[in-house]
Amino acid sequence: QLDRLAAGGMRFDAAFCTNSICTPSRAAVLTGTYNHVNGVTTLDTPMDNTLQTYPKLMQAAGYQTAVFGKWHLGHGPAHDPTGFDDWAVLPHQGEYHDPEFLSADGSCVIAGYATDIITDMSLDWLEARDRSRPFALMVHHKAPHRHWEPDAKHAHMYENETIPEPHTLWDDHATRSAAAEAARCHMMDLDEADLAVRIQGDELADLIAVAESAKARLVGLPQLRDVRVGMQLGQPELEIEVDRDRAARYGLSVYDVASTIESYLRGLPTSEPFTEFSEKLEIRVQLPEEARQRLPDVLSLRLSDVPLSEVVRVRQGYGPVEILREDQSRTVQVLAEVAGAGLTEAVGQAEGRLDGMPRPPRTTLAVGGENEEMRASFRSLFFAFGLALFLVYLILAAQFESLLQPVVVLVAVPLAAVGAVPALWLTGSGINLMSGIGLVILIGIVVNDAIVKVDFINQLRRGGFALREAIGEAGRLRLRPIVMTTATTVLGLIPLALGWGAGGDLRSPLAVVVIGGLISATFLTLIVVPVVYSLVAGGGEELGAPELGVAPDGGFRAGATTVA
Repeated sequence: QLDRLAAGGMRFDAAFCTNSICTPSRAAVLTGTYNHVNGVTTLDTPMDNTLQTYPKLMQAAGYQTAVFGKWHLGHGPAHDPTGFDDWAVLPHQGEYHDPEFLSADGSCVIAGYATDIITDMSLDWLEARDRSRPFALMVHHKAPHRHWEPDAKHAHMYENETIPEPHTLWDDHATRSAAAEAARCHMMDLDEADLAVRIQGDELADLIAVAESAKARLVGLPQLRDVRVGMQLGQPELEIEVDRDRAARYGLSVYDVASTIESYLRGLPTSEPFTEFSEKLEIRVQLPEEARQRLPDVLSLRLSDVPLSEVVRVRQGYGPVEILREDQSRTVQVLAEVAGAGLTEAVGQAEGRLDGMPRPPRTTLAVGGENEEMRASFRSLFFAFGLALFLVYLILAAQFESLLQPVVVLVAVPLAAVGAVPALWLTGSGINLMSGIGLVILIGIVVNDAIVKVDFINQLRRGGFALREAIGEAGRLRLRPIVMTTATTVLGLIPLALGWGAGGDLRSPLAVVVIGGLISATFLTLIVVPVVYSLVAGGGEELGAPELGVAPDGGFRAGATTVA
């Protein structure tokens, strides 16, 4: 078939990767739906074999169908392959040597290597099939993942050979960075979006109808793109609705009908559980799986000699893959991305477009999204920032035994913003959670230089230096250690700022903020802190007015005079 297609010039004009993980990918291929729809989202998630699959459709259309090899979609009556005339699959991941195979006839162990056995099974089936009918064959070889075991005849092929490294092994994509930068990856139908309209209420059908109306109103806004309803109705289901009037005419209640259907499909528990020592196990008696899969069998049930089909209506529909609840209310979201406008402007436009939209009673509508998370994060950061300032002030007040000198030291904190903000702008990092954490960290770092300088000024003044002389001498003697301390910190943060290593881009804004803020605060501290100290300690010196001098312990005190 592949040779025929290749010779005929078949090609893919568009190809879409279903999933890079084998189990969800296999489910996507079988059902033709994405994994958030078919429910197979992890390696260990089994697939419900009542889902519609393309082998079932082909089998119904007269095709011969078969699958051999790896399945890994669960085992048992609810998960074994369906829609295949013949099948033999490996349990779970399967073994490479002498593997066990499961089939409709049971299980058996076949001697040999898994790849050879699966190939032979497939070829034998092709030889034995009816040549007059079309066929669909799925051949699933066991993947060579860890711990891989080669066939015995291939085990020693490369023992004495050196396999060269491919030329792309250490490729850094340096010549293709422009294309990678221009590419935009966007995952749809996730709960995370720039903007979200949350619709809450009691009836899911009403919520979906309101969501569709809201989507129709938002689609035309130029500030938004990729507008979609967040809930996917991809789970096929049969809805059986009891006709209350007809049931009442036959003397049947809704409970009678519902309990009969439930007992047929789910079975009934025995009157006594199975007891083994102190453990009790409930036993449920059910009909065979095949008998519970056919709708005509369900509708042929009789209640008081009345066929079930006389009192119910059946329709096929699609149910939600998941039901979202917030504040104990069912929630449906309309999601959108912001295009060519700020988030605040987009939220305002969306609120204006949705204002006055009719909706059922007890149904609420609110516009939010990423801005809510952003505001919550920044509220937490502002609180952390204020708490850090307060704690630093308390520590400094205890250290200097003064209420004014900590204020002089904390003047260095706003000086850090002079360098932090331009550093973010130059690197294109912007204000985010990591850069906010960097600002909080700066509070504890930038005050160090001011502490060193103020403390040394106090020491000199206690040694007999005048105010201005102490300030000048402290600036000269403390300049070298202050600059060296800043330089070592900045150099240590450069690798982090460059974003090297896994997750480096996420951590880079933190280092950028600290580096920029530390550099500006260091050099401005050398000028601004002495000036503020001078103003606070001796603002009236030239006029001969009383000033705030330094106590023997280093704190300021009122009424002292200084002779310059």
